[in-house]
Amino acid sequence: MKKQFAALAGICCLILLLCSCAPKQNAVEEPTDNSNTTQVVPRSDSADSEDSEENTPAPESEDPPNGSTEDDGGSGVEEHTAEAYVFSVEGDTMYVDLENPGPRNYPGEGEDRKVAFDISGAEVIQTDISEVNPERGNPVRTAVIVSIDYHTVNGEYIADKITTDGQEHFFTVYMSKGDITAVSETQITVNVTEGDHAGETSAFDLTEWDPVGRVLTVGESVDISYYTKEGVHYVMSIAVP
Repeated sequence: MKKQFAALAGICCLILLLCSCAPKQNAVEEPTDNSNTTQVVPRSDSADSEDSEENTPAPESEDPPNGSTEDDGGSGVEEHTAEAYVFSVEGDTMYVDLENPGPRNYPGEGEDRKVAFDISGAEVIQTDISEVNPERGNPVRTAVIVSIDYHTVNGEYIADKITTDGQEHFFTVYMSKGDITAVSETQITVNVTEGDHAGETSAFDLTEWDPVGRVLTVGESVDISYYTKEGVHYVMSIAVP
């Protein structure tokens, strides 16, 4: 009986030994649940990238196009050109008539509408220089006609360039010759035969004429110099031919 038990025990040991030496089968991996798994992302791949984007300076705004300038209001400067008659120049300020750039039709014309220009930085050019019109140290002065290149800043006129021939043009003086047809204390009427307004019979105002004791008579021939203001001929001088 002991022999049988010993044989049976030996067989069991042999079976166990054979099972332990048998090749293991590949285990089938079940999908893992990642819901509780924390994935660690290296900071060098993410945080550094974000920091580099945040710390990258924004591109600077582009400069205005070359050659453009801006005034105090932030808008481009617009250049203008105008012809004008100069009343006077006082330091860096020039006073002109922009409405009538020619000689005065009468003394004081345009004084009520004169415009001031800052000429402190203006380039001055004199034209038509000759023996009878020599170059002048400062051709911009009273009674000259000028061409002005200018711009405005806050309503102020700023001259950039002034061009003139430097010749003076005061008010226009007319000359007429004729025979007196009527005389009063303040006016004479003349039948004009030569000069300005020839062929016309015109009235002449004497209020600005100094007769120096001279008495005018009807039928007398006279040479008259005068200017015209608002249709009235104001006598400057009267001479007997």
